[in-house]
Amino acid sequence: MNEQPKPQPNASKPIWEMVIEDMHERDQVGRQRYGTPLQAHNGRDTLQDAYEEALNLVVYLRQTIEERNQKEKPELSGDFLYCFNPEIFDEKLGITQKAQTLGSIDYTWMARAYCVIDLVRFEIIKRRH
Repeated sequence: MNEQPKPQPNASKPIWEMVIEDMHERDQVGRQRYGTPLQAHNGRDTLQDAYEEALNLVVYLRQTIEERNQKEKPELSGDFLYCFNPEIFDEKLGITQKAQTLGSIDYTWMARAYCVIDLVRFEIIKRRH
């Protein structure tokens, strides 16, 4: 990875403070919604919860990319759209139906999420140069 320059101090509020405030706020929302704080051994499948949250993250990233592309660079939208168009995606990566599903786990959406992450990383690198 390319090393970035050191951050420059400024008058902005520290991000860590914002994240900690957000975490306290989310804790309060959870306590109100579920009547208890989040605790270990609470009967939920945390891997499933985390996976679903990761899918939500990908959707929000995709929405943000699309909205940005429509405003600034509409020509980039096709680069990201192929991640979510099964025919184009499968063709580009040479995925067969057998390779998509192993047992009961569908790896296609995971591959699409990695596709988006790689394209976002590509955009970041491209902007640095």
